[in-house]
Amino acid sequence: MAAIPGIGRGWPPSARQRTVITKRLASSAADLTTQALAQIEDRHTWFRELDAEHRSWVTLVARAGIDGFVQWFADDGRDINPSAVFDAAPRALMRRITLHQSVDLVRTTIESVEERIAGLPEDEQLTLRIAILRYSREIAFASAAAISSTACTRLTAPANHPAAEFGGSMCTRPSPNRRSSGR
Repeated sequence: MAAIPGIGRGWPPSARQRTVITKRLASSAADLTTQALAQIEDRHTWFRELDAEHRSWVTLVARAGIDGFVQWFADDGRDINPSAVFDAAPRALMRRITLHQSVDLVRTTIESVEERIAGLPEDEQLTLRIAILRYSREIAFASAAAISSTACTRLTAPANHPAAEFGGSMCTRPSPNRRSSGR
């Protein structure tokens, strides 16, 4: 991972510092998940209205996000697979919660991690603040992609809709070899 100009000390962290921080994060992953879920429940009525099964899936997603962050950080920010966070729960969860709710879930989980960062030794805080910003950016895009993919599998264009000309899906782009009739 390239150094970020203007940040100076703190990014990227040394291998030794990364190892120390990773151990600290890994040992607190369960507590971070518990804290995140408490905040999600406190802040978002939609979460409290979910049945137990869907709440447990949200728990899996939050934990996968936290574990994913720890692993991403340990690997020096390489080989990120943000969609794995959402693969932790069945597709039924993505059909049950809205894009706005998934943003709530991601934002609240990230804020919980950021609160924990504030309690760490000062020499680790800048490194982790930068890291969580970079990781959360990828998670946010993965969240949008997961929700839109789920929505697209349910959407088909009516026969009289211009998208029907391209196979009926309103979520796919026409093939570059296929010409529009100008409608």
